[in-house]
Amino acid sequence: MNKKFFVDKKYLKISLYAFVVLALLIILEKATGNVGSFFSTAGAIKNSILSVVSPFLWGLFFAFFLNPIVRFLENKIFLKTAYFQKRKKFSRNISIIITFAAVIGFISWIIIYFVPELFDSINNFVINLNKNISSLQTFYRNFFDQIEAIDSADALKVLNAIYNYFIGRTADIPQITALLLDRTIYTITIAIQIFVGVFIAFYMLSEKEHFAQRAKEITVVLFGSKRADGVIKDAGRIQNIFETFVIGKSLDSTIIGIICFIAMTLLDLPYKGIISVIVGVTNMIPYFGPFIGYIPSTLIMLLSDPTKAGITLLTLIIIQIFDGNYLGPKILGASVGISPVWIIFSIVVGGAVAGPIGMFLGVPIFASIRLFIVEFIDKKYDSISQNTEIENSQNNEI
Repeated sequence: MNKKFFVDKKYLKISLYAFVVLALLIILEKATGNVGSFFSTAGAIKNSILSVVSPFLWGLFFAFFLNPIVRFLENKIFLKTAYFQKRKKFSRNISIIITFAAVIGFISWIIIYFVPELFDSINNFVINLNKNISSLQTFYRNFFDQIEAIDSADALKVLNAIYNYFIGRTADIPQITALLLDRTIYTITIAIQIFVGVFIAFYMLSEKEHFAQRAKEITVVLFGSKRADGVIKDAGRIQNIFETFVIGKSLDSTIIGIICFIAMTLLDLPYKGIISVIVGVTNMIPYFGPFIGYIPSTLIMLLSDPTKAGITLLTLIIIQIFDGNYLGPKILGASVGISPVWIIFSIVVGGAVAGPIGMFLGVPIFASIRLFIVEFIDKKYDSISQNTEIENSQNNEI
């Protein structure tokens, strides 16, 4: 007599759970026993992926930064004439070529003129560091000896502690320079990726409507036709915040660095190359950046020539006043639409998460998040207010 094979679903489920748990334990044991090889393999895979993707990331980066310039040239200059209105593709490509030529020309000017000045400033500072410190100690000893309320020996102890700390930080400059020189192959690889990225950026800018259409189609597939319009609109708003702030702040900081270099040249101040770079880079950080740049810049001048430190600090303050009251608002305007308190909050949080880059990108990221949170709260509040008004009107009728 044939008997049917009976399967107890309850015990089968328990057996499957036990098998999965046992398999996961075995995999975990194997993974923990080969952590080093696992991370080395993961690192190799990551490097391989980055080596392939990097040119496209560079192209996307260049296209993002250069698109406003291309758009301005195309819409505000070329398409204003009847000749280019009939040749829109030609107008686009000419705008891209002019933009790339201007940017490459500016970078070439920096490499030919500014970079040697920067290296000369760094080398002179390192070479003359000990001599400048000795002369500075003599200067301060004579200065404090004229003040009866302050003991010159105690003041020099404090100053020496500061100088020794600073020297400890700058003593590694030759080793860092040697390390950079030893990584020539890596630098060449990056240069090749950037070179390829330039051509990718050219294609992205030339065919940006095509890429926008593809992105729209993908958005419709992922979110549906009803929600796609809202997603695309929100993505455009986020792009506008990032584009206005990141590009505007980069342009503002570049101009401030150049103004600082010109001002220090006219005033015949030393180390104008390195101080201009410090001022330009730190100016990328809103609010705190200029004050962060004051400290190393003034300290460098104190170690070089204390009599010129005050002139340098005053020059930087005047440049910052010009930037804060005229240049910055002119370029940035109300780019992020958030109050200074929230800007400071985003800088602090961004700096804690990702350091200097986080301090810079924290502002547009927080502005984008805040945009949707405020709209969500306003929408909910309006809905609650409408329901409350309806309930009140009904109660009044009763």
